[in-house]
Amino acid sequence: MPPANRPHMHFLLAAVLSVAPFFSGYHGCFVLLNMRTHERSEFNTTQCARRFPPQSTFKIFNTMAGVDVGFLHGPDTMQRWSGEHYAIAAWNQDQTLQSAVAYSVVWYFQRVATAVGPARMQHFINAAGYGNRDISGGITHFWLDSSLRISANEEADFVARLYENRLPFSSRAMHIVRQVIVVRKGRNYMFSGKTGTGGTYSHATIGWFVGHLQSPRGEYAFAANIFPAGKEPTGPRARAIVIEILESRGLLPR
Repeated sequence: MPPANRPHMHFLLAAVLSVAPFFSGYHGCFVLLNMRTHERSEFNTTQCARRFPPQSTFKIFNTMAGVDVGFLHGPDTMQRWSGEHYAIAAWNQDQTLQSAVAYSVVWYFQRVATAVGPARMQHFINAAGYGNRDISGGITHFWLDSSLRISANEEADFVARLYENRLPFSSRAMHIVRQVIVVRKGRNYMFSGKTGTGGTYSHATIGWFVGHLQSPRGEYAFAANIFPAGKEPTGPRARAIVIEILESRGLLPR
């Protein structure tokens, strides 16, 4: 069952039943929270309530923690590449915060988490009530197939609080992270989010996409995760599914 302390939401069963075709080849879930009406739509309610490692969706949280301890100063905050070779070519270069989010550069955010440190990170995690609050997996790995776990329902609630300025971080930190997670925008809409992929570079085991949409049709927070059922699950694939769902309902302009 969803956490008992979550605000009561209405379930829109028609929306739940109609998104199944978008998840062909995956065991997936999707939650869409209307931030104006507080209605919640879910596909696969059981999976939406289960907690899994957040993978690189935790970069949203990590960025705000990094800003509030003074390690990150804005989208242009630079970290030099060590020269270590990574299988993902885009990681093998110096990175700004903006590029590290775009390319989901693990080494950059391992440095951020190290700068925050276990004590301050645990304080932020507890204050935000993030998932199971467990960072025992180690300061550079706890969010990566490790001890920290969060559900899609909790991810959507967390994103909603980010855009309502209701997280235990400074307004500046929340503003900076909202800047760096923009996926695309137009004259009257902004679509933002962060992917996450679990497993290894050659064998993904879970894909995440969480984020926010502001458009003429409303304001929404959302979260989706996918597992293999014939196709390989990745964060980019979860993002593509979310885009297809939102576009099909006329919420996200094509």
